[in-house]
Amino acid sequence: MKLLLMIGQLVRGGAEQQMVNLLSQLPEPARVIAFTSGGDWGNTIREMGHDLIELERGGYGDLARFVAVTRAIDDYRPDVAHLFLDGVRGLYGRVGAALNLHPRLVIGERNVPTYYPAWYQRALPVMNRFAAAVVCNSHSAAAYYRDHKLAPAEKIHVIPNGIDVAAIQNAPEIEYPFPDEWRGKPIIAQIGGLAWRKAPEMFVQTAARVSAERPDARFVMIGDGDLRREVETLRESLGLGEVLLLTGVRDDVPSLMRHLDIIALASRSEGTSNVILEAMALGLPCVVTDTGDSRHLVESAGNGFVASVGDVDALAREWITLIDNPDLRRVLGEKGVEYVEQFTIPRMAEQYLALYENLMQSS
Repeated sequence: MKLLLMIGQLVRGGAEQQMVNLLSQLPEPARVIAFTSGGDWGNTIREMGHDLIELERGGYGDLARFVAVTRAIDDYRPDVAHLFLDGVRGLYGRVGAALNLHPRLVIGERNVPTYYPAWYQRALPVMNRFAAAVVCNSHSAAAYYRDHKLAPAEKIHVIPNGIDVAAIQNAPEIEYPFPDEWRGKPIIAQIGGLAWRKAPEMFVQTAARVSAERPDARFVMIGDGDLRREVETLRESLGLGEVLLLTGVRDDVPSLMRHLDIIALASRSEGTSNVILEAMALGLPCVVTDTGDSRHLVESAGNGFVASVGDVDALAREWITLIDNPDLRRVLGEKGVEYVEQFTIPRMAEQYLALYENLMQSS
């Protein structure tokens, strides 16, 4: 089977990680088109033996990229073309597949698509009529697609993320990564991009609330993004300069997570959160917001608490509950370790390959 995977960029994000995970399990080399050059995964993809085409960015909607994608699809003639992450940038893949009259275009959706521009949301029902399948990585996104008729119900599939549980659990030890005076203090971390949908300002506001009541607590934000300057300004204005650390992007996150006590996500939008799964693998309790499949994951595993999106008071209460109860943290963490075993990379890849094979047989 000749498989083409398309994605907007190769940064160290959740969707990009999942695409690389899938590539690691394919029985044959695939072609990958990244609509923007650069990023973190190019060398890894090539070392796996896959063909990677990185397009130079010339602004949104530039004709050269539409032409390049169309020609790359025509040249490769894939059995299945999979736009792994939908969004406005995904139009390059949608248009390229349409111009080639490709019969098996798969659309990947990683979140409830309410953060897309209004015009793109309105276009989804029409565009998705021409897709062979729409794959959501969360049940919440699939339900949203069905309820809002954004794609024909029979075309909607759910394939959860997969993680390398053993690699995460066996990540190498690193030296203590935080200020030495933090040793012995409870550390709460949010892991993810500093972007609107991750609501980093809510994490900072919750940290300020908790710090006022539990001065020994320390806070870490792992990741980077467009809102970094705003986050730094808010941190300083709330007097958190000594207790809240911004690490930027790290390539040793599982090793760093060994030095954390609680994972806390304040997100406005999630699909199936890789961070929650990785926290489970490492026995860390979670406090999350009720978005995407976060509630489903945490309540099914029994490894933490859920608050409404934007409810800083509720988040602060749950953080404090876990800060004050080390034994509870341990019990919840153990439940997560048991639950996460069902989210492996081979299991995820098997489901994608089965979908591709079914599409080829039915058309």
